Amino acid sequence: MTHPVCLRLYATPGNARAPIARLHLFGLSGLTRRQKQPAKGITAMREPDRIIRLKTVLARTGLSRSTIYRKIAEGTFPPQIKISSNGTGWHESEINGWIADPISWRPSGNSDEVR
Repeated sequence: MTHPVCLRLYATPGNARAPIARLHLFGLSGLTRRQKQPAKGITAMREPDRIIRLKTVLARTGLSRSTIYRKIAEGTFPPQIKISSNGTGWHESEINGWIADPISWRPSGNSDEVR
């Protein structure tokens, strides 16, 4: 015997006018489970690598500004990249990699480094 399934659509929190809705499946047990895999034919998109600024790097690493620039000069911290004529930032993935293992981090050899 198959169990009846009730489909309910809920508006996305924070934006009641959005056409996107979340799908929840309710079985007879009353437990909620969300669909974990995309439908056939839909490929999961990778999130692009963000560029973060110094203030964010300082907050995430707990290092001071002078320590970050000293470590860049030593080659033990990811170098910044130029994002405008007067602005620089860091690839978020490189900072996350350094945070995960600061002792064994080594530069990847990118050509867009600021010197």
